[in-house]
Amino acid sequence: MSDPLSDALRELIRAGVAPLVCRRVLGQVRARWVGQCYIRAVDRELRNAEIQAALDAGEPLATVSKRVQASLHTVRRVRRKWL
Repeated sequence: MSDPLSDALRELIRAGVAPLVCRRVLGQVRARWVGQCYIRAVDRELRNAEIQAALDAGEPLATVSKRVQASLHTVRRVRRKWL
C-alpha cells in the first residue's frame, strides 16, 4: 500500500507532468511535514516499475540510476530480480 504523496506522484506523472518536477515538489512537501506524520520517502513499486521500463527500453544503468534517483546498486539489484 502506498502513501498519499506517492499516489499523488503517480497521478501527476500519469497526467503528463515531468517526473523530475513531481519528485522535487513532493520532496519539498515531505520535508515540510517531517516529524508531523510518517510518509515514506520512496514508493518502491513505482520506482521499480520505472527502472524496469527504462531497462526494457535499453537505457544504460547509470542513466536509469540518475533519472529515478537511486544508486547503481539498487538498479542492478532490481534488474537481477527480473532476469
